[in-house]
Amino acid sequence: MHVHDLLVCGDREFFHETFFKKAQEKFQVSFTELGGVGTSISFLKKRMTQLEDGILVTPGISSEKIVEACEQSFGAVRAQLVPCDNSIQLEDVSQPLKPEDTSNYRSIVGMASYLGRDRPDLIFTIKELAGKMSRPLWSPCNT
Repeated sequence: MHVHDLLVCGDREFFHETFFKKAQEKFQVSFTELGGVGTSISFLKKRMTQLEDGILVTPGISSEKIVEACEQSFGAVRAQLVPCDNSIQLEDVSQPLKPEDTSNYRSIVGMASYLGRDRPDLIFTIKELAGKMSRPLWSPCNT
């Protein structure tokens, strides 16, 4: 079994003396932790920085990065006010992507899935695109 990306918040002593020791008895475990004001860790593509009065969470993926990746793979994208319209749910009879384009499509949708946590307005579109990952058709990035 592989467990990845577990975030634990709480008492540092309890974590080290109880939780971590018990976890090490059964599993191979590694971790990073905030070490005081000004220190940072990465977790699920986000940067978490400890401040004096809390934690600053900085998104690691931006829509600009995704657009740039899409344009590098598929050409210029079309600007629009909404992420998609209802035609995304219609049967698509487009040609399947070439293997190298399929890999790029999956990578872009993977990046978008991280962005979706910070952009709820994109969740539906990302879900629809992710549903096509097993057999992606001509990319919606350049239609």
